[in-house]
Amino acid sequence: MLQISSLGINDNANLSLLKIAFIDNKPVSGLVENIPTINRITIGNLNLILLFTPKEYEPTTYLIRDFFATDILVKYESKRGDDLPVSQYGLLTVEDFVKADNLKYDVILPSFQRIEKHEETFERANWLLLDLLSAYDQTKKMELLNTAKDFSEWILTATEEEMPYNIKMLNHLQIIKRLRPLNEVEKQTIFKIVSNNQCSLSTLVGAYILLEQYVSAEIHFNNMPSAEQDEFKNFPIYNLWETRDKS
Repeated sequence: MLQISSLGINDNANLSLLKIAFIDNKPVSGLVENIPTINRITIGNLNLILLFTPKEYEPTTYLIRDFFATDILVKYESKRGDDLPVSQYGLLTVEDFVKADNLKYDVILPSFQRIEKHEETFERANWLLLDLLSAYDQTKKMELLNTAKDFSEWILTATEEEMPYNIKMLNHLQIIKRLRPLNEVEKQTIFKIVSNNQCSLSTLVGAYILLEQYVSAEIHFNNMPSAEQDEFKNFPIYNLWETRDKS
């Protein structure tokens, strides 16, 4: 809820923009040129992600819309030089998931599912899943964890070529572990993963964290190059290790 009493000059200016855009339903004029299409603005204690589209021939006049209520076309260039469509929600960051007050969780996964599958469909979905988990670990908002779980269940349908089994399964089980203790069947699944001699060190560390075998996790972690250790620390599965009960 917006705390009116705490608003400053910039907050009131942004509030005026929203009134014109969403109440009067008109374009907003008199702004600067080249405002980013996806823009994050604050109004007091509120943080909003909005779309700013300049009017043709009027570069200081913008149509302002809710990012989560408006479909936009986003493409990236593949390694072969093809322009491939991706979900606009793949542009969100952990900070967005933590701070944005206009999040609409129910539109995110369907946006990924509607796009025709290509080489990066599940990879980009998996990165978003990890961002959702990182945001959940900071906020403990169940909507974030439930959305991550929905993403994981969809990613589990990917083929081995689209997403390696070890990655999609360990990510799924780290979501489950945040909901409840792992059962014996789930633990056996992890043991089968670590018994594969071709597992990467990061996979072994993640697996032993989920099994709560922290000595084994530390041994394999210490065998990783320092750059890989630093990268691993950014993954949400590392949060489970950092926040474990050390009593």
